[in-house]
Amino acid sequence: MFPFVSLFIFIQQIWGQAGTLTIREKGFTQGKIIPYGIAKFSSFNENYEIMYSRKIPEDLNCGIVVTMKILGGKWKACILDGINKGIKRPSELHRAIHGASPRVINMQLHELEQAGIIVKKIYQGLPLKVEYSLTDLGISLLPVIAVIDKWGIENNQLVENLREQVVG
Repeated sequence: MFPFVSLFIFIQQIWGQAGTLTIREKGFTQGKIIPYGIAKFSSFNENYEIMYSRKIPEDLNCGIVVTMKILGGKWKACILDGINKGIKRPSELHRAIHGASPRVINMQLHELEQAGIIVKKIYQGLPLKVEYSLTDLGISLLPVIAVIDKWGIENNQLVENLREQVVG
């Protein structure tokens, strides 16, 4: 039987992106185009494959596009900075990053793990213990995050002024 969780995670990853989700039987060239929220999960099995095609292709020759693909989540830079500062456990990250829900942090941790930026280590035993650490690729992003942090600190008054103008 096709794993429900895998399909659900796949649909979550592409939700909100412009494109087409196609579910087709393996070996066939055409499939049924299904809107994201209407897929009937119980009818899938190993004879089906899911394909996603973007309407607008990504320009992976542009460094900014590639960087934003990795750091584009709202809390990803904060997560990487936290891991670099020694916050390894998901619960510690939840406490350290105010304003982000645990679900969002967990989703972004998963995306960073899939991209090879962080590594998840699961310790056996009860209760289960999970820790994250940066890969070499993740360490290579730290100077970028440091520059973003420096710019934010230097220009936080600008953001405060803009907020006051909008509210006031």
